[in-house]
Amino acid sequence: MKKFLLFASAALVASSAFASVDPATYEAKNGLSISNRWVMSRAQNVEDWNKFSFGSDYYQYARTATLYIDEANAENNRVLVAWGPSRETGELNADNTPKMNNFAYISIIKFKDGAPDKDVALTCEGTPITGLLCNNKIDRDDFGNIWFANYHAGTNIDAPITVYKINDINTGDCTKVAELYLPSDEAANLGRVDYIDILGDVTGVQSHAIAMGVAKNALSVYRWKREQGSDEWAGDFDGYVCWDTSAGLETYPADLTAWGGVTTINIMYDEELTGENFYIDDFATCPVLYNTGAGVVDGFMNAPADFVPNVGCNGVSEFTIGDKNMVAYVLGQPNDSKKNGAHINIAEIPDLMFENMDLYWTVPEKGLGTQSDTGTRVHNIQTLNVTDENGVEGVYVLTYKCNNGMGLYVIGQEGFKDPYGGVGVEGIEADTFEGEATYYNLQGVKVANPENGLYIVKRGNNVVKELVK
Repeated sequence: MKKFLLFASAALVASSAFASVDPATYEAKNGLSISNRWVMSRAQNVEDWNKFSFGSDYYQYARTATLYIDEANAENNRVLVAWGPSRETGELNADNTPKMNNFAYISIIKFKDGAPDKDVALTCEGTPITGLLCNNKIDRDDFGNIWFANYHAGTNIDAPITVYKINDINTGDCTKVAELYLPSDEAANLGRVDYIDILGDVTGVQSHAIAMGVAKNALSVYRWKREQGSDEWAGDFDGYVCWDTSAGLETYPADLTAWGGVTTINIMYDEELTGENFYIDDFATCPVLYNTGAGVVDGFMNAPADFVPNVGCNGVSEFTIGDKNMVAYVLGQPNDSKKNGAHINIAEIPDLMFENMDLYWTVPEKGLGTQSDTGTRVHNIQTLNVTDENGVEGVYVLTYKCNNGMGLYVIGQEGFKDPYGGVGVEGIEADTFEGEATYYNLQGVKVANPENGLYIVKRGNNVVKELVK
């Protein structure tokens, strides 16, 4: 993905509030370190988790999150959660009861410490955006634009997948940037689409854009393209269906006849924005990398057995740091009999071959929670590359599982100085400013006389975790 260069002043770092952090210590490996910035979860601090407006009552309508980065002012950086609470429309039914609908909202969370900021209703030309799962997928394109799209039931060929760009997260003002649909001659391929992905610039200003979605019933992959400078989205790859088994393309498992449901797609970034390679993950399989012309490329079917996640849990994000190809992926469903707790693995894929996978870390150590999500089953993983002022690379990793929790981790090369340094960054060098030590417990409560335990310690603008004996 596009790499952002972020800077934060010492005063900004010093002003960071303290939140709960993952108390585990993760060993550095092959020149990379990982540390937690914050965790809000049922497994660790359920009272803080329940402060989120989407935390429990509306969890089925709060499935995805993304990172919002303000390159001009790092203090504005936020995490955005998309959700759609049911609210009164202001109209009445025939029996005089209030009409209800789902309204598109984002919950804004502070990047530096995970604290709730505010909830914002989303509008287009002043009109609320409504409908069941009207903002099911929220993401950031390769040029920093925040977009979201609705779930599509596939029952009406004229009902499009609608994509909006959020112009201002504080006001909720949005612009409709795409209506993606299949023409009548592609009706045989029509199926439910839960989640899409977009490569390039969703606005078509700085580059072309490619959108892809997976049809649950038809075992097909849809693909649309917006040329740079154009307002139109049209079928790409000789039609709207860029990949299916009718062309003899391989699947995994080989006898797969339909995607299993809640199917996610992740288009792999490349410099030319070709979108030729993409991951598919759903109920029927663990993540598999496909190619538009060749079918199966590789996937967890070739990985060491101990690294393979359970089927029926969806979530994967591939990224690079330095010369290393990395992947973050969910292990299993919360309360899963094999691997519970909503953990994710972070591993290296040497030579881009899954058989050579090397596991680095499993985070959080305690997991996010074991609360069932009643079938939504997407575990949202977002990654963002950053480069510090000395050109050293790092990656932010956001892990979010509805009804359980979320956490923000920082991976860095040796010497990486977090451009937006904050709570819980350890094992990664930070600027040190001398000052009297102030101690906080892992819940962020100031401790006057610390003894025998792990504490967050603040000296000037340097924040670390230290074991006091």
